[in-house]
Amino acid sequence: MGNINLTRSLLKNGADVNARTLDITPLYLASTLGHDTIVRLLIDHGASVDACTTEQRTALHAASEKGHLNIVRDLLQRGANVKATDKLGILPLHFSSQEGHVKVTATLLDHGAPVDARTHCQITPLHLAAENGHHEVASVLLDRGANVNASGEDKYTPLHLSSREGHEKVTLLLLNRGACIEAKLYNQRTPLHLAAQNGQETTARLLMDRGASIDARDNQGRTPLHITSFLGHKNVALTLLDRGAQVDARDVKQTTPLHLASFFGHQNIALTLLDRGAQMDARDDNQRTPLHLAVHFGRQEVALLLIDCGASVEALDSEQRTPVQLASDEGHKKLAVLLAERASARAAKASASAQGWLQTVDKLDDGNGSTDTGEGTQSAAQPSTTQQGNQGVTFVQVDHDATVKYLLDYIKKRKR
Repeated sequence: MGNINLTRSLLKNGADVNARTLDITPLYLASTLGHDTIVRLLIDHGASVDACTTEQRTALHAASEKGHLNIVRDLLQRGANVKATDKLGILPLHFSSQEGHVKVTATLLDHGAPVDARTHCQITPLHLAAENGHHEVASVLLDRGANVNASGEDKYTPLHLSSREGHEKVTLLLLNRGACIEAKLYNQRTPLHLAAQNGQETTARLLMDRGASIDARDNQGRTPLHITSFLGHKNVALTLLDRGAQVDARDVKQTTPLHLASFFGHQNIALTLLDRGAQMDARDDNQRTPLHLAVHFGRQEVALLLIDCGASVEALDSEQRTPVQLASDEGHKKLAVLLAERASARAAKASASAQGWLQTVDKLDDGNGSTDTGEGTQSAAQPSTTQQGNQGVTFVQVDHDATVKYLLDYIKKRKR
């Protein structure tokens, strides 16, 4: 590859300078590989500088993408079209900006490349530089008049992209050049939403330092804290809470961040939210609490955390189901039994009613659910019961082991 003498000999003996192999001309290949001497030789022998591939890409596209500055200059001096677009509307300037080639970018601009050229998806060179963290290229583009708030097909601005990818230096540059910090995507998400979404803690902090709305809402009414809670980014959640984010903010379905952390099983996020005062038994528009959502999807660790922190085991959703009943209905038999045990133990300590949990365990028994709680359970005391009036309420005043034994004895009796 790159044999200048062989190339010269072939051309002297009549080789077609514009011959194609796999739709690629010799000039395109030499421009891609950076063989500047061969590029000049091919052009001198009549190579078409604007010959295109099936993707409508030229040798200038190839050299710009690879950062071959001398070849870019040679092609431009020989009349290459600086505004040539491929099938996607991509110019050589898009490629150089995307790949971070500062000198190539400046050279293309010097030769008339439109600084705000748009692809078919309305992406500008600045979008690509911002997305890929190319601070120097972004600075060159802005110095040449690039629109700092240009929005793409989905309303992405360069700031959205740099924030999403966590490029703090580019983000700061864009803000200093007038980027709109509250710019909205098609779904009304701001740059802070995207930083939270991708766990970009430092960028999120930078945006808040510059005045970003901590509780901005997207088209579902979700704040950045909602977003980071369902994606599990604890450090971002802590940063947002430290800056005053509403711990119990509600979206259009009345869902709180704790609902979402519970739904997706993020125990560390759930604990963080609870430590910051999140409402444990908040109801969504289906009257479900965070505990309902945790058990619905079998999130055992989160469910037990919520129980241990005092979540209501008697809360009814819109279908009149308790969390234990919901766990049973969704096929999480083992979790349902664990919840029943925890609930009964808690009820025992508070002298609360155990009858509702016996009914649920009875339902599990009828459904052949597993009630294996492990071997070696020892009774610390026999449960004492007191009937109050004709209401048939059973009060259990025992410790945890005795309650488990009582539940198992109850199941055995039901099987007889």
